[in-house]
Amino acid sequence: VVPFVAVQQTSIDLLKNYAGEHGIEPTPGVLLCVGGMAGIAAQSVVYPLDVLRRRMQLGPEAAGAIVSDRTWLALRTVVQKEGFASLFSGILPTFAKTIPAVGIAATVCVSTVNYFKAANRRAINGT
Repeated sequence: VVPFVAVQQTSIDLLKNYAGEHGIEPTPGVLLCVGGMAGIAAQSVVYPLDVLRRRMQLGPEAAGAIVSDRTWLALRTVVQKEGFASLFSGILPTFAKTIPAVGIAATVCVSTVNYFKAANRRAINGT
């Protein structure tokens, strides 16, 4: 959870700032796209670790299972036996879930923060 949220929030901030530097207003549509791209980035970083975790939990009798208690040894074993791409097998359905979820969350979060910032400025200025 922690690596996913860290990559997600960092990506949202970087993409939002990049858009702002290029004169793109943070409209809900832009924030939806920013959140979707952040979701892709976060899931791409975390997904191989999830694949390894699941394989290690299966136990030695299951097909495709890994017998190792060390992450790097398990990673090396999977890549040697099945190739690097096997760490990302099944990621497309995960993207189908993550893109809209993170897009909506980013839109709501950033829009809410912007609303309250504007309300605070109005309250401070007395308007």
